[in-house]
Amino acid sequence: MTTNALALTRLLIRERPSLLRLARRIVGSAPAAEDVTQTLWLRVQRIEDDPPILHKRAYLYRLATNLATDQLRARRRYDALFEGGGNRRGTYPMTCPRPSGGCSTASSSTG
Repeated sequence: MTTNALALTRLLIRERPSLLRLARRIVGSAPAAEDVTQTLWLRVQRIEDDPPILHKRAYLYRLATNLATDQLRARRRYDALFEGGGNRRGTYPMTCPRPSGGCSTASSSTG
């Protein structure tokens, strides 16, 4: 393990409760904050020694903030695409299968 990764891992263990609170404020739930913290740990393990990180605590908190923000954006994108976002601009959900075969849109079914 590199020097940067080792120091950041020790710092992450020490600062974990605070990092969880930060992530929870951003993503809005405790399970999602746990996911962010686990991703943070994995990311820290891959950090190299060159260039050396001078302000390790600031680096760790910035990384946690960025990961939480990325997760929040991804969740919003997913929600917009798959949970209620499909009925925009005249598109309709598909209803399959029909007894007569083939698929049709919900608006074209005669009931």
